[in-house]
Amino acid sequence: MTNQPKSDWRQRIQNRLNRIGGKRLKKLGFYGFMFFLIKGLLWLIVPAAMIYFGFGSD
Repeated sequence: MTNQPKSDWRQRIQNRLNRIGGKRLKKLGFYGFMFFLIKGLLWLIVPAAMIYFGFGSD
């Protein structure tokens, strides 16, 4: 085992992310999360609204 501080591996990962465009990767992750959050909410809201407003019933 090494006696290096625990934050050493975090710093190495952060440095690697910064080299390959970490800000762009974080932004892409944020937009991906928001897309699926909104999509999931719409999957719940649209059928509930259809039932509430009576679409599809004669």
